[in-house]
Amino acid sequence: MFVQDVICKICLYMKPIRVPKGEYVFKEKERGREMYIIQEGRVQIMRYGLTIGVLHKNCFFVSTKSPQPDRTCSFLVLCDKQHP
Repeated sequence: MFVQDVICKICLYMKPIRVPKGEYVFKEKERGREMYIIQEGRVQIMRYGLTIGVLHKNCFFVSTKSPQPDRTCSFLVLCDKQHP
């Protein structure tokens, strides 16, 4: 039950965003400390211009709290619900 309680509390602070195919959720070196959950589509993870992974529906990614909040990877939307 603890995990469900934590997830419910996190969801209270989240707001939905839509990022179209071909757009970046964020780019390497940008500042931020957000958490994202993929509801539809796929997101490509890139570092130094090279693909290092792909995330899909129900995956999440988050920036860690560190002294330097710069992003270490870019996240590019490969497809969304309306554009396979």
